[in-house]
This record gives sequence, structure tokens and C-alpha cells, in this order.
Amino acid sequence: MKILLLDFMNWVFPKTNHGFDFLKKQGVIVKRLVPGKVQRNARTFTTPTPNKACHFYKGFDLTQMIKVCVARNMNWYKDHTGIKAKWIKKTMTMIDWAYATFEKEKPDWIVIEGGLTYYARACTEVAREMGIKIIAIENSFIKDKIMVDFTTGFIVNRHAFGRCSQDWLDTRVLTKEREQEVDKIIKNVFNSLTYPTANIGKFPRLSGEKTILIPLQVFSDQVTLYDSPFNNETFIKEVLKVTEKHFTDWNIIFKCHPKEDKYRHANWGQTGNWLRNQKLPKNVTVLRSYPDKVINTQELMKKSDLIFVNTSQAGLEACLLEKPVVVFGDAFYANKGFTIDYNEHLDWQDIKKNPNSYRNINKMKIWFLYFYKFLYNKVFTKQDRNRVRKELNILHI
Repeated sequence: MKILLLDFMNWVFPKTNHGFDFLKKQGVIVKRLVPGKVQRNARTFTTPTPNKACHFYKGFDLTQMIKVCVARNMNWYKDHTGIKAKWIKKTMTMIDWAYATFEKEKPDWIVIEGGLTYYARACTEVAREMGIKIIAIENSFIKDKIMVDFTTGFIVNRHAFGRCSQDWLDTRVLTKEREQEVDKIIKNVFNSLTYPTANIGKFPRLSGEKTILIPLQVFSDQVTLYDSPFNNETFIKEVLKVTEKHFTDWNIIFKCHPKEDKYRHANWGQTGNWLRNQKLPKNVTVLRSYPDKVINTQELMKKSDLIFVNTSQAGLEACLLEKPVVVFGDAFYANKGFTIDYNEHLDWQDIKKNPNSYRNINKMKIWFLYFYKFLYNKVFTKQDRNRVRKELNILHI
């Protein structure tokens, strides 16, 4: 049995003392390999690349693997042939490296981080083609958790997991016991959530009686670029198209992501900067962590009447607060019967008249009970090395 550690940035397992010595004692070969010197800040490698970019390479559409890298490189959504070509050539090199390495090493498993940056995506797709199983490390909402699909070898994270729950939902009802259980879980989730933006600011002065809150994601959010028809710019334009037609007498608040404050001094795309360069209607307010020091997103949700999101986790938090949520993108919690899923046939006048009638709190609770119990409790974490060892021993890998 052989496992290749391809967690190139070492976000979860350190370079040494990674806790897998017990596997070696059982005869399992564990190797960490890298294709070249890691340029951590750029999340790339110093490796030679081909002279010519080939969009379709060895059966793969490389334009689908480089979306995040191109957006970060451009700091917004611009079409730049040279930058696309650069990342395509880097991905070609990674695909070649993965095929050569896997053919030489013949691993049974690979450990990969994330799965959506160009190098992780290339290694993942090559492994799938070669029938190699994958242990994927998911960050973000379920920090540093690992889920393994032993049947297919596919990356399993909150997005994939959340989309395969319909059969479970269809055969369950929210009993009193389940409601008590999920209410405790929801309470614990909110107690554990921390926001970079402290609740120290004042609510903005608003003229309308009702409010729509739009929590925004960072401009290069991998989920928006891969799982949604909208990036930040096109999402905002779509929202404005709806609100200018149907909600001119409501307050519209765009809340920028707190990470814009964290990276404000870096060469980082700023949705807030882009928004403030647009000619916005008078009922639109833009809130940023910097320099506005506004209250946190959760407090804004509590005072809002309707929430619009692209694919943001904030939409799920709003659902847990029992707020009506319109989901524009392909969020992992959408299309489960408790969100308003954006389409051209929505009756906006009815939604505006009684948004709370579009909630289904029972469905939301039974889905979240499923999501939490199954996803959160069947994972490995870097904070719990003993559990990693125990689980891997049980799985005989």
C-alpha cells in the first residue's frame, strides 16, 4: 500500500512529524512529493513550462482548471490572453508531472489540498483518470476536515456532500426529538462562529422600512468561480437588475467580505472598490470592514427582511436564523426546499409582500441535522491526531 502526500502548501500536515509513522510500521509507504520549489504566496511552482499553451490537453479542458488563478492574477474579472496562457502552460506541466509521477510511484491513494487550485485540480483529475483514490482536505466552512469517498475516489467536501442528501430528506420528518437536537446544534454553531469584523459599529441610517442584505464573497472565491453562473461583478449586476425593478422602496445593503479588510494592503481585488466606482441607486448602501468598521454580518441579518446570496455560506447562516434567503448561484444548501432559488419565473411581488411565507423551517432543520451529523462527525482534523490514526487504522490504509 502506498500513499502520496501532495498537500504542497502544508496547510494541514507539517513537512515532518506528520503523524503517519504508524502506517510505515505497518508496511504502508508514505511519500511526500513536490513538482518543484513552492512559491507559497503565489501558490505555484518554479518549474519549466511548455512554449505553447494548449487549452485542450490530454483530454482535459484546462480553462476549467485555472479560473481562480486567472482571477487572482488579474485582481478582477478581465479577459487577458497572456495571463490565461501562462496558467494553462503551468497546468500542462502539472498534468505531465502527475502522469509521470503516478505511473512511476503507482500509489493507491493521494492526499490533496482543496482540489480547485490549478495544481490540486490537475493532480486530482489525473488520479481519477488512473483509478487512484483520493483523500481530500477541505478548508473553509469545515476547517481542515477530510472526507473520503471509498467507492469513487472523488473529492468529498461540503459542496458535494450537501448535494447528495435528497434521499435522506425525503424519508425523514422533523420529530420533536430531532427538533430539540438540531436546535442545540444550531445554537452551538452560532456560539462557535467568529467574525473578523467586531460588532462595534453603528447600523447605517436607512430610509426604507424593509431591508435586503446581500453578503458578498471575496472576488476570487473558488465556489463562485466554479459552482455559480455569477462572479461578484455579474452577481451584483443581476441583484441590481432585480432590486431596481421590484424593490425601489426597500433598503439594499451590500456587505463586503471581511477578508477585504485583511488583504487591503495587498494586490487583491476589492469588491468594495469596484462597487464604489459604480453609479448606484439612492436606496443602495455599501458596507465594508475597512474603513467602515461596520457591525458583523450576523447582526445585519437579524435586522434584515430578506437575504440575497450568490453561493455564500452566509446564506446558510441566514437560514439558520430563520430568514428568507434567495440563492442566485449553486450553493450546497440550495434546492432543498427551504431557500428561494433564483430563476426568471419568481413572483417578486409576492415575495416582497410576504417573504416569510417562502421559508420552510422544518425542512431547513431536518437538512441541517443531516448535514451536521453526517458531515461534521465523520471527519479527520489536524487538531485531533489520535483520531486520524484511529480512523486510518480502521480503514486499513
